[in-house]
Amino acid sequence: MPHAHDLPINPHLLNLPRYIRGKSIQEVRDALGVSEIIKLGSNENLFGPSPKALQALRDAAAEAHYYPGVEAHDLREQLAAHLGHDLTANNIIVGNGSADVLRAVAQTFVFDRVENIIQMPAFQMYEILTDMYGGRSVVLKQTHNYAYDLDEICAHVTPRTRLLFFNNPNNPTGLYVNHAALTGFLDRLPPHVIVVLDEAYADFAEADDFPGALEYVREGRNVIATRTFSKLYGLAGVRVGYGIARHDIIDALLRTQTAFHVGTLPLLAASAALTDHEHVQRALQVNHDGKAYLYHEFDALGLEYLPTEANFIMLVNLPFPVTRIEHAMHKHGVIIRPCDPFGLPDALRITIAPPEINQRMIRALRQVLAELEKE
Repeated sequence: MPHAHDLPINPHLLNLPRYIRGKSIQEVRDALGVSEIIKLGSNENLFGPSPKALQALRDAAAEAHYYPGVEAHDLREQLAAHLGHDLTANNIIVGNGSADVLRAVAQTFVFDRVENIIQMPAFQMYEILTDMYGGRSVVLKQTHNYAYDLDEICAHVTPRTRLLFFNNPNNPTGLYVNHAALTGFLDRLPPHVIVVLDEAYADFAEADDFPGALEYVREGRNVIATRTFSKLYGLAGVRVGYGIARHDIIDALLRTQTAFHVGTLPLLAASAALTDHEHVQRALQVNHDGKAYLYHEFDALGLEYLPTEANFIMLVNLPFPVTRIEHAMHKHGVIIRPCDPFGLPDALRITIAPPEINQRMIRALRQVLAELEKE
């Protein structure tokens, strides 16, 4: 019998690292037999999706035997109108989550062993996608304060640099680069470098000086912004994301997509979610209030955390090893996210949730810390 290792596999895939996702509810339930579990490890929006999106899914299911038609273009037009800044559908690409748009970016621009710069901590997919298409990841170590060192990034730009992956707000820290700093950084880059602004959590940002990527796109800069319906809009299981860039960049990215790239049901659910402004505002308020509550409770527990502009909070300098806290929280039916895959083995990330879930998590965390203190 032939074996896979006898086949001529793309060599770029042979040593590709696997993406390490957070624990699922079923995995913890099967391992520990805990029946009631809350999942706060994957930054999902526990406020849930818009009722309009759910209704769109139900309505569209009856016609699931048809291929998608104009829905993808319609969503691109709708997004352009929603975003403003004189954008058109030609500035938008839609994909199966923003990770799929990131894949399109890598497939389009990573070839001939070009280099992509990534500063830790960073979303694991940046390095995976670079390796997948034969590029070289220039991975810079994290700074002492977990923030981006823009001078250090610029110092590593060479004629072979093609992409800079830039997560704003950052996952898993929740920190952000402000408008003045980011604009100055872009001004310093040579014209052959493209900045990929991963704005998966930008919808939650509240800081007055938070820089949206849209103005840079409008100015015609080498910027590609990626956004998602998985977070604020609560459609992580449906998988819809989008990218924003100049017309010529979007035209190039669209060449990577296969026919009927995103299904009708996800497209219509995203379209409906985009119209439910009241639901979006409630979700943002839940996140705002939850952040304030968790700050207060973490302070009371003597835990150190980073200020966040996202829908999660990262705890640092914990009093006990991360693995012990994680396993103990699992026994209490709470899933949280160790940050080791991000290069931060001594940090934990916790999703901000509606009040009753936040309260249950804090009760469990308080009990776990007390138990570990006694050991």
